[in-house]
Amino acid sequence: MDWIDDLLGLDRYQRAATCLGGDSVLQALYVGFSAVGIISCFIIVWALIFRVRAGHQLQISLSAGRLYGGLIGLTGFMMLSHTMMIFTPLYRLDVLSVVVWAMVAAVTAMFTVAALFDLLD
Repeated sequence: MDWIDDLLGLDRYQRAATCLGGDSVLQALYVGFSAVGIISCFIIVWALIFRVRAGHQLQISLSAGRLYGGLIGLTGFMMLSHTMMIFTPLYRLDVLSVVVWAMVAAVTAMFTVAALFDLLD
């Protein structure tokens, strides 16, 4: 299963974990931030399906369009940053990336809440 560790970059997270005080802390942060992005995508897809099935015309306001565009962009950024972490040399980049992922997760969560209010209004 070493190839899975290499593919996911787990070796990098384990090395960077010493900077944060433990492997479990870093893995919990990484899984938590990843879950926020995945759950946000599911919520938006569910809300869109719910709106279409309810017979509403799918007319997205300008503000909602910005929200969906922001969500798609943020999710793409999360995937891109993870890919960059795997393929770039380790110069304390992993600890910085955890901070970046935390900020992206927070903004993604805010976008999701705002989009839900717009869709279910």
